[in-house]
Amino acid sequence: MPKGKLVRKNRLFRQGKSNIESILKCSSEAYCCPICGGFKSIDELTLEHVPPKSMGGKEIILTCKACNNEAGSNIDLNIANQQNMIRISKSLASQKFNKPERAKVNIGGTEIKVEINKESDDKPLNISILGKCNNPDDIEKVKKYTREFAESGGSFSFKLQSTDRYNYNERLAKIGHLKTAFLVTVAALGYTFAFSKNLTKFRRQISAPSSQIVDFY
Repeated sequence: MPKGKLVRKNRLFRQGKSNIESILKCSSEAYCCPICGGFKSIDELTLEHVPPKSMGGKEIILTCKACNNEAGSNIDLNIANQQNMIRISKSLASQKFNKPERAKVNIGGTEIKVEINKESDDKPLNISILGKCNNPDDIEKVKKYTREFAESGGSFSFKLQSTDRYNYNERLAKIGHLKTAFLVTVAALGYTFAFSKNLTKFRRQISAPSSQIVDFY
């Protein structure tokens, strides 16, 4: 582990240990994971990015490896895909692209995958067909369709839609945002907040994202 991360991990471990000692009124050699409530040694803990690293999160708290893996990889992926889908939707609506994006285009009833880019506001939207991602027959259909319109001097319209590459589970994304809100507040207020009886169901939901424990967030 890089020196900077190790220093941060040790500091957060000491802070958590001190916080739990003040609540239990006794000495403790372990850190209490704010999600599962288990007492862990420093080797059993990991630095947690809050919000997820894909959203620019910072390592502000420690959670145990089990909670970080179980409640992390699954819901973090859904949050990342949700944010990517929002970005692409905004780009398609405004026709302003900060970087090339992939999408689907329906031209003359044929759906193909494309890459969309716009280098600057004064340049037209550039749509490139992704050869390896499409059926060659579909590509030929689109070419024939557009050639016929070009030769006749007419114009045609097409429908853009976001690609399936960023599909996400909305419920898991919501649980991810719940986890972020929970950990941010625990980092600020400590274990008195974390283990409030009112939050028991929420901690269980974060620990087991595949289960339906709460139906509100």
